[in-house]
Amino acid sequence: MTDGRPTDISSDDDSSDNDDSSFMDILSPNQMLQKSITYYPEVPCTPLGPQTRQRTKVQSLAPKFLNNSSRFWKENTELRRKLIMKDNELKITKAGLNAAEAHCTLGLLENQALRMELDRLRGKRKTKRVVNTEGRVLTAPELHQEWEEKTAEKRAKEQAEMEKQKAKEDAQAAREIERAQMITSRVFTVPLSRFSRKEDLKDIAACFGLLQNGRNLELTARIKAHMQATPSLRENPRFKALFGKQKGPNVAENIPSPFHHFRNGEGSGSEGRSMKMEQMQEQMQELESEGEDSVNFDLENIDPSLRYM
Repeated sequence: MTDGRPTDISSDDDSSDNDDSSFMDILSPNQMLQKSITYYPEVPCTPLGPQTRQRTKVQSLAPKFLNNSSRFWKENTELRRKLIMKDNELKITKAGLNAAEAHCTLGLLENQALRMELDRLRGKRKTKRVVNTEGRVLTAPELHQEWEEKTAEKRAKEQAEMEKQKAKEDAQAAREIERAQMITSRVFTVPLSRFSRKEDLKDIAACFGLLQNGRNLELTARIKAHMQATPSLRENPRFKALFGKQKGPNVAENIPSPFHHFRNGEGSGSEGRSMKMEQMQEQMQELESEGEDSVNFDLENIDPSLRYM
């Protein structure tokens, strides 16, 4: 102080700024802002003037980068907060994923248990394992003879199947030709209920111009519907007998005597019975060969001479 006036402290302030500049790099932005504003102690007045106190406030010249540092500090803090939130969300998502995987695993185990229970109720499936010996590279020399035998057997079986199929097709073609020839000339002499063979039913359907596919029951129903829809067939001598009614097996006049076979000269003793059994077996085989699921084999459709043997 000189003559009661405040001392010029600009030089002191400049020197203090130069001294503190070495510590600015290690302080936070808030601390650097606080340090940039300094308060000096109270300075008394001169003896001539009133005894009043004065406060002098001096602001240092803070660098411009302090404002930017404060802004960067706030942005860094905000980014850290967002990073922590995202990390928590990721943990929650992972926990939900683990729970979903556990739920799927439990469902898979339950499904396997139900499948095993279903297989147990259905019964064990027997799997037939066949060793393929047709691979010539993998077949041992001592198994070559076995391979040749199996190959020859397989070829013979295939040839027999082909011949059987060809014979069946030829017979079917011949039967179709025969059916086409007899459409306009065949005369039916027995009621419709006496026909049980599929070929006979096809003949009747062909004569009426009906479809010939389907099972025996379908063919019979189709023929009956056509006969009912065409009453004029009753006057036709070719189809008149189809409308007749066959008496049941309980009628006395239809029951043959035990010696019926001997009077007709069909054999005697065991020979006659064996002959009739062979005929019945042939009829059964013909019905089975037609591929029907259920055979409508009634006593009314059997020859009366075959019922009582």
